[in-house]
Amino acid sequence: MKKTLVLTACNLLLLLFTLSAQITVPAVPERPAVDYAESVKALLANVQLPCASDPCPCVGGYSRIQVYYFGPNNVTIRVYSNSALTTLLTTFNNVVNGQLLTINGPGGMLAPYTYLSVDDGADVCTTRLYTRCPTEAWPGALDDLAILGKTFRNFTVYTVTDAANNIECAIDNADQDWHVGGNIVGSGKKSLGTRNNEDVLLITNDNVRGIISRAGNFGINTIAPTARLHVNGAAIVEQNLDVNGIGRMNNAAGSNSPATGALVVTGGAGVGQNLFVGNDLHVASNGFVGGNLGVGIAPLTDLHVEGTGIRLSNGAQRLDWSTAASNTMSSTGSSLFVRSPGGNHIFFNTQPGEGKVAIGTTNVPDNLGPTDISFYKLYVRGGILTEELRVRTGWADYVFGEAYRLRPLPEVEQYIRRNGHLPDCPSEKEVAENGLSVGEAAANQQARIEEIFLHLIEMDKKLQALQAENAALKSRIEQLEQH
Repeated sequence: MKKTLVLTACNLLLLLFTLSAQITVPAVPERPAVDYAESVKALLANVQLPCASDPCPCVGGYSRIQVYYFGPNNVTIRVYSNSALTTLLTTFNNVVNGQLLTINGPGGMLAPYTYLSVDDGADVCTTRLYTRCPTEAWPGALDDLAILGKTFRNFTVYTVTDAANNIECAIDNADQDWHVGGNIVGSGKKSLGTRNNEDVLLITNDNVRGIISRAGNFGINTIAPTARLHVNGAAIVEQNLDVNGIGRMNNAAGSNSPATGALVVTGGAGVGQNLFVGNDLHVASNGFVGGNLGVGIAPLTDLHVEGTGIRLSNGAQRLDWSTAASNTMSSTGSSLFVRSPGGNHIFFNTQPGEGKVAIGTTNVPDNLGPTDISFYKLYVRGGILTEELRVRTGWADYVFGEAYRLRPLPEVEQYIRRNGHLPDCPSEKEVAENGLSVGEAAANQQARIEEIFLHLIEMDKKLQALQAENAALKSRIEQLEQH
């Protein structure tokens, strides 16, 4: 509005200057003649005319406009010059979000209104643009009717070209002052920002204080945010700070000092889901994690550690889990117990040279009666149930050797009557006191089985001899009876 008033004043003054050159004033006898033309020229010579050239003149209407489309992808946009939508100017097919559209007026002139109809295959929505030079139809109409840089539904006017001067003005040439309460055109829009692929800079005192990047990141005291919210400097949260995802806090060196610590909590801290610590985490007292806890990795279970080991220590006593070379668990300073409410159920004797395991007991004796069992590694109290047991031991093939003395059965009988058990077998009392070696017992029983087979073989030979002798005697008796 101000530019138009200035130009009008300039034109009036220039017109007055031109007319003054043609004015002839008749002389008046009673007074000296005054040259009014020279007086007007002198007056105009001392006047500084504020006649600035308009960078975006509009004379005769618009010959072309360019608009950005923001909306669903792959739509059809038809451009009409009348409200009945019967005079088609052009059609844009497969239009995508953020595409720039160029609309040329037929014969070099657009109609006073241009209608853009968006067809997404299901619905058709039509937007009307004012495409003639703004007029001072009411106070403020020049601003209200100017379309450059404004948004109308899915369209933002990017350039306009006037018909008379053929001057194209882009969005950067438009006055884009903020309006309190929203813009008059499109007052339902409450948005602040850009519709094209540009950043929004936040400036105070002519210094950039922040940015909303085209990628959607919000930077405070930085113009290169790398996250949805990036604050370069201190931040104070007076009440609650809710993090629905993962909260990361990093510092070059771990510290519990407010001046150098990455995170210092003077009271209680509760983490509802995930807590990610880039470097060190020191908890002086109690720590509670309601969800999963990951060390060196995003956790996939209650406690997930990515690394070569975990250590639990209490002074000289230490328990280590390690995956450095192989999966190992070791204890230093004390033995290892796996407990349940009922007592010690698994006991690992980790003293040097020991390496024993006890199940259901912590007792790992060296002797059972007179028998030395100190070399045993597994002790179980209560019993073992298994589908298979494999024992490496000696065997009884020596029974079939030529040097083996096979006791005659009468001698075995006498031994049994005298001792109450087989020769070379432990007695009931010995088994009760000393236990039974599974390998030795199996080999001993095999020896007794082999001895039985040797006796059976011998008895079979004697039986066959008796059968042959019996057959011979029978044949002789039959011969005698025939005579």
